Amino acid sequence: WENNPKLTEFCFSMIGRLDIKLSKSNIVNCAGGVLTELEYTNKIHSREQSVNSMITNQRSPWVNRIYSFTHSVSALPPT
Repeated sequence: WENNPKLTEFCFSMIGRLDIKLSKSNIVNCAGGVLTELEYTNKIHSREQSVNSMITNQRSPWVNRIYSFTHSVSALPPT
């Protein structure tokens, strides 16, 4: 903040007087919460992918062809 006068001026003009140290800690806390949520979401997606790959690997090649075909076919055309 101190190294970027334009950003500081913008914050003061848009929000008013701020306690810089408090705003920095709030930004860090918000960023920490977002990162934690992203890490949790990524873990869930990686688990889903591993389960899907396990299921796919357990099927016979013939079933895999039918499965991939049914998933590649789009929904019914609009009426």
